[in-house]
Amino acid sequence: MARMSCAAAHTSDTSAGRTAGTAAPTSLPSRSEHCARILKTEDAFSRSQANLPPPPFNKAGQGEPVLHPPCRQRKKNLETHCLDEKYSETEAYLAQIRQCLIQEKQHQTLSQHFEEGLRAAFARDARRIVEELFNDRELVSDDTPPLSGEIVHGERPITVQTLFGPIVLKRRYFHHPKSHSGRAPLDQALDLVGHYTPAVAKLIARASANSASYHEASETLNAFTGLELEERSLHRLINRLAPDLKEAAATLPPLDCDNPISILYIENDGTGVPIRAAELTGRQGKQLGRHRQNP
Repeated sequence: MARMSCAAAHTSDTSAGRTAGTAAPTSLPSRSEHCARILKTEDAFSRSQANLPPPPFNKAGQGEPVLHPPCRQRKKNLETHCLDEKYSETEAYLAQIRQCLIQEKQHQTLSQHFEEGLRAAFARDARRIVEELFNDRELVSDDTPPLSGEIVHGERPITVQTLFGPIVLKRRYFHHPKSHSGRAPLDQALDLVGHYTPAVAKLIARASANSASYHEASETLNAFTGLELEERSLHRLINRLAPDLKEAAATLPPLDCDNPISILYIENDGTGVPIRAAELTGRQGKQLGRHRQNP
């Protein structure tokens, strides 16, 4: 059987369907799904041609099944081709860098941005991998039954921010008309925090806690992860996490107060701060009558 690539096989399948008078599919399978489908077809074809039973496992009874040599070679070539497509962004960027290294003599200037560019290229590949994984219902099931009175809406999309960038997650959504509420069981199964994965939510909370402002937290996240998140997005997420963080803080052991603080500085931003009358005595520029006197 002649070797075919994923793209060529997909074109031939579509053309054959239209020739037979069948309607063209409304949605196309992903690259990984199409490659897996071709692998199964290759194995089945080789066994039928040789009139052989299903391939046995190796002598240890583990690992990959022992395949007929022609079938093994075709499967290896196809797996290699599909692996190259999965990391197409990374391979394309590396090819561009190799070309630049050959043509340019100033390697120091190129190396300044090489790692950041490679991280961005890998993030695009990883984003596609994560999106295909989370939308594979054979691996990540979304079969939770609805409760009484809930209406099921299938394939409801949501944009989720991952460590590698945004992906589109398609899942079932349960709407309860009487209570005007809704839920997505898959969001709960994946432990999503709004539109963020747990890994991203953890980084946002840490960056916000160690920054003077959400603007600084956003810039810190971009510098360390390459994620571009708006300041107000960070603010909304922290407000959503605040009640849970407060409950978690209450369970922590008390602080060690054996060493008291000798000097405590308190900063207040604003005007008209109430000041005790005793603190205003003898201070230039302070008028006692214009300030509220506290006992």
